[in-house]
Amino acid sequence: MACNMMPYTATSGRFVGLAEVEQCVAHIRDLAILALGGARDAACLANGRGVRAARLRAIRNDIEAHLTDTELGVAWITKRHGISERYLRSLFADDGMSFTSFVLERRLMRAHAALNHSMRNISEIAYDCGFSDLSWFNRAFRQRFGMTPSEVRARLLNLSPKQVG
Repeated sequence: MACNMMPYTATSGRFVGLAEVEQCVAHIRDLAILALGGARDAACLANGRGVRAARLRAIRNDIEAHLTDTELGVAWITKRHGISERYLRSLFADDGMSFTSFVLERRLMRAHAALNHSMRNISEIAYDCGFSDLSWFNRAFRQRFGMTPSEVRARLLNLSPKQVG
């Protein structure tokens, strides 16, 4: 007869699922690889699944969930996650970008998609994507995509930018 019981943790007083057990096993394996000086590829893989990587994934998920909030910023995220600004900046630096550039990129990508899939007003799209300054949005958009939001919209409609804007 097979046992269908889930593992129980005394510290949390709850049952844990198979996914949590597998995550714990992977974490212990990764720690052992790092401690024993495993092969370079294995160590890189272990680092990618480590605490810092998990923290960065959680922060990025939180940013995505609150991307349209104009209050989204370094102080807001550090308070929500109980970390210092320096630690937050180092997490993003490890990944080759800054917190600000990550948020800007995600907002710009969301705005670009909205321009291509919606006929809403450009300023409405900018504000809905978390931009509080339309001039800044237009400059950042043009720098990122090499064209203005009006030009993107015009291309979609096969019109000249003057006919759109």
